[in-house]
Amino acid sequence: MILWWERVVKINIRKLFIGEGTEKRRVETQMENFYYACLYDALKQPIQHAEKKTMINRLQAKILQIHTAKLERGQLELKTQDILQEERMSLFQLIKRRQRSKQRENQAAQNQNNERQTSM
Repeated sequence: MILWWERVVKINIRKLFIGEGTEKRRVETQMENFYYACLYDALKQPIQHAEKKTMINRLQAKILQIHTAKLERGQLELKTQDILQEERMSLFQLIKRRQRSKQRENQAAQNQNNERQTSM
């Protein structure tokens, strides 16, 4: 039973997570490149200074949000009480942590000025 788990299931789970991470990084890179292209186009447009400033600030905020999300994912969630630093996380704990983070993302909303607000 253990050999089957190590040979088949662990490898497939690892491939699933690697593929998901690769796809997520690809989408984030495309979004970041799109926002940089929009930023460059906004700088070249002959529009009024106030409009240009708000457009540039909005694009910079979106780029910063992408970078912040990358940094947050890289850090361990030390706030979770059920995981000690010394122990390795099980698949169940990884799934629960992911569900909690998705739930927190769903609680975020945008107001009329495109500012991010949370319900916490």
